[in-house]
Amino acid sequence: MANDYQLKISDWTYQINESEALDLDAIALNDDVMHVLKDGIKYHVKVIARDYNNKTYTLSINDTVFKVSIADKYDQQVESMGLSKIVVQALTHLKAPMPGLVLEIFANVGDQIKEGENLLILEAMKMENIIKAPGDVTIKSILISKGEAVEKAQVLIEFE
Repeated sequence: MANDYQLKISDWTYQINESEALDLDAIALNDDVMHVLKDGIKYHVKVIARDYNNKTYTLSINDTVFKVSIADKYDQQVESMGLSKIVVQALTHLKAPMPGLVLEIFANVGDQIKEGENLLILEAMKMENIIKAPGDVTIKSILISKGEAVEKAQVLIEFE
């Protein structure tokens, strides 16, 4: 397993080692297109989308679209240990990380907010702190108002 890769292409799983990957007869035409010759069969491969964080790709191979994921030895070890099954807690509310004064609120009830978007500005110790969304959320209620002093761990916003 030292240099093995596991490829998941749609419903199929393939194991390939590093030397087999390097032995492929492939010619890159540009960053997104290559021609591959494998076992006498020609393949025209085009990268449609890349997600480097999740090691997934959307490829067009001979005009058929496939979702491909690549797992290296570390990914395979994490999977075999059962550590890939992360329990995700539902985001139900946002608490004040510190006592302070609410200077600005960017969200409204019903807004759908993406992870990392600004929710509010909290002034603490004469510094303005931008509080961002911890995940993709929908605003259920806003329990504070502009100019209000809040305590540490006070619930500021509830999410659906």
